[in-house]
Amino acid sequence: MRLRVIWTMLCAIVVSQVAAAQVANEYAVKCMCGESDGKVLAAGSYRTAINVHNPGPGAAEFRYKVALGFPVAGRISAFVSQTLKPDAALEIDCPDAAKALGATNPPFFKGFVVIQSPIPLDVVAVYTAGPHNQIQTMEMERVAARQTKGGGQTAVCPDLVVESINLPTWDPTLRRSIITAVIRNVGTAPAAPSAARVQDLLTSTGGTATAATPALNPGISCTVTFTLPYWVFHPDAKLRVYADINHVVPECDETNNFRDFELVG
Repeated sequence: MRLRVIWTMLCAIVVSQVAAAQVANEYAVKCMCGESDGKVLAAGSYRTAINVHNPGPGAAEFRYKVALGFPVAGRISAFVSQTLKPDAALEIDCPDAAKALGATNPPFFKGFVVIQSPIPLDVVAVYTAGPHNQIQTMEMERVAARQTKGGGQTAVCPDLVVESINLPTWDPTLRRSIITAVIRNVGTAPAAPSAARVQDLLTSTGGTATAATPALNPGISCTVTFTLPYWVFHPDAKLRVYADINHVVPECDETNNFRDFELVG
């Protein structure tokens, strides 16, 4: 189906560097916002919400701007600064983009939202469309990062992160806990095979287990499985999963290789 709209906002989020000397992360996310009368996109209401999450152990400072492609090609807004605490998230939506442009009630338009950050972030866009103020379709897109160096050069390097840790399960036959985690290469180059490790942060002995991580191309993830010979809830559970525990992968960022899982039993 051809989509038509009169004032179209296609936005792309780009997460790049704040400090020119640092390796930074770039994400490009398109978005559409506003009311269409059917001349460019199908008649209806289009919305995009760009969710930004800080997976790191420290605060993440980043900034964003809007670069229009239509109706005023080449117009660029000033930067808007933001700070995220560890594991915190926020949303950049259509009103935020409009506010950055200095418009309180803008028509439909398109362009780019440019976010700059010296550390990796999780960036997910949620798209909705339908009749006026009603949802008819929805789509989500997770955007893989690319790294840049000062001066705009792209840093070609892998970067392994622990994207998520699933709820542990119990194997009654072998009497063991099963923990699975997702390892993703958010870098710009393939990552060689490596090893991951889980650590129980609540036991006095600090139970650990390792699992092999296969070679991963940029943007590709895999699920690794660990087992511990006891139930990890006692009564609470607090686990930490590390990627590339032997440091065999020369990564763009060596500080983002772990994630914690914590749940009250």
